[in-house]
Amino acid sequence: FRARKEIPALDLYIDVTRSKEAVLQSYWQRTVAFAGLATILFLTVINAAIRARRQSTQLAQALRNSDRERIRVAQSEFDAIFENVGDGLIVYNDNNKLHRSNRKARQLMGVSSDIDAVQKLRGMVPPFSQMNEDVAVHRVQIPTAENESVAVQCRVMKLHLHGDYIAYNVLQDISAEERLVAARTAFVTSVNHELRTPLTSLA
Repeated sequence: FRARKEIPALDLYIDVTRSKEAVLQSYWQRTVAFAGLATILFLTVINAAIRARRQSTQLAQALRNSDRERIRVAQSEFDAIFENVGDGLIVYNDNNKLHRSNRKARQLMGVSSDIDAVQKLRGMVPPFSQMNEDVAVHRVQIPTAENESVAVQCRVMKLHLHGDYIAYNVLQDISAEERLVAARTAFVTSVNHELRTPLTSLA
């Protein structure tokens, strides 16, 4: 490879001559250096992308685990409150896919499972189709194993949740209250009778 450059002011020529091997060697050196640099940059970018992807996956997994843990804790708290509340609670829907009751409700109904509690209560309150969204109060008598019965006040309300209607029932044992009312009535009747006899004699 040859090149000539004329310098007119000095009447001189500059001749440059390089061998083909030297030019090719320089070309391949530059090519190898460029390819190595490009490879290093490419691997660096790929490594950064992989690390970012891994960190993003770990963060998403941590968030999912955190959400699941919060949901689990909230569910446990709700279950504990629902199970141990003082009033009996029975919840069910019309297609018999939801059966839920708490300990007090099962105790009042004299059963051991949610399904038995729901089935027993459904035979004592109006059918699902006749319920409305206003609170309705019913008095039911629940027989016990001692051939007695427990007076229970049942407040029923139909709720619309997630596209489905559910019957929400709150049960309260009113046997003690009714016994107190009966005792008070008997006492007043007895006092009236005991006072009426001497008053009649005096009159």
